[in-house]
Amino acid sequence: MFKVYFKQALKLLKQNKFISVITIVGTALAIMMVMVIIVTDQIKNNNLAPEVNRDKSWYVKYYQLEQREGTSTKSSYLNYFMYKDYLSEVKSYDIATVFVPPEPDELYIVRAKDNDKRFYEPIVCCDANFWKVMSYSFIEGRPFTQVEFDDGIHNVILSEKLAKKLFGNESAINKTVYIFKQAYEVIGVVENVSRAFEFTSGEVLMPFTATPDYESWPYHIIYLLEDNKMAAELDKEVRAAEQRFNAVDDEWDITFRGPYNHRTQMSAVWANVDPNPFMDLMRRILIIAILLIIPAINLSSFSISRVKRRMEEIGIRKAFGAKNRVILNQILYENLITSLLGGIIGLVLSYITVIWLKDWLLNAGAGDTLPLSAFVMPSIFLYVFIVCVLLNLLSAIVPAYKAARMNIVSSLNRNE
Repeated sequence: MFKVYFKQALKLLKQNKFISVITIVGTALAIMMVMVIIVTDQIKNNNLAPEVNRDKSWYVKYYQLEQREGTSTKSSYLNYFMYKDYLSEVKSYDIATVFVPPEPDELYIVRAKDNDKRFYEPIVCCDANFWKVMSYSFIEGRPFTQVEFDDGIHNVILSEKLAKKLFGNESAINKTVYIFKQAYEVIGVVENVSRAFEFTSGEVLMPFTATPDYESWPYHIIYLLEDNKMAAELDKEVRAAEQRFNAVDDEWDITFRGPYNHRTQMSAVWANVDPNPFMDLMRRILIIAILLIIPAINLSSFSISRVKRRMEEIGIRKAFGAKNRVILNQILYENLITSLLGGIIGLVLSYITVIWLKDWLLNAGAGDTLPLSAFVMPSIFLYVFIVCVLLNLLSAIVPAYKAARMNIVSSLNRNE
């Protein structure tokens, strides 16, 4: 039966070419707008190399101090002593990493030993566990070890792009570069990482113990949990760390913002305000609903037009015993074929839009390339299908219901 419906849908598309083109284009544009939001969200939140453990990561990156006797408050990123004296005592995790993420506006001079060219690059300063939480692809060399981190050895890892700028086609391994006016030995080269990846897109990766004044860096902590059920215990330990601070400080009470899962921490943009993931979710749902409902109202007029052209056919089918349910299902199924065609076009257009506007949507640089895995995800195709079904129902359910309920005589006489 569905095979017959499919052939019927294709025939109808050929018979009413103008309406078919308008319907498909309208569907494609509606789905494109929705899918741009979904694809961008998936790139920011799904597990993608090198940030392959987003679903297991719990973040603490801000703190706030409130004066006990007064109204003053202070808030900022974590500093090294807050981690070392308090949060390092947290134990309810599988792996923890402390690092300084790259900042697009914080660039540092990098130059080769025998080259006067200077490049301004973002830097990731991290501990040895960073390599266990993130998954970089090494072109050559290796990451630094725990021993090298503890000893503050001046080792660095470069991106492929920066290694070529500094050394051309020569191997960068064992070469010397100068950062912070100090000499560092290159021990590894990794594949380039797009700036769409907030925590891993630095062109230089180095142990923070090998940097001058590392106690003053603004730090992030990621606690990796193999079982997210441990999150409640992790939160309890972070609250206990707050109590230890408050017990020894006579003037200030501290609040550590977190631990937050990956999606929640993405919306934690202020150190003095807790994020509201529920409101963020409601906002996304509202935007998607508007982007679906408004086009659906417009597309429903085309659905009505197509149904009117088939009133005699529907009347004859009902005269031969076709039930209302069968008529309703046929019209919805045929309209779904159109929605799926528009969905495929819309998905392709959404990819083009995301790549074209990646600087605005993802904070990615003009020369950045996004990995193929960022686009070819099973969840993306599932969302496309769901959006197509919703748009189909919103735009066709009323015309289909009216056609199914119409009297046989009225259908044959083409009476509305």
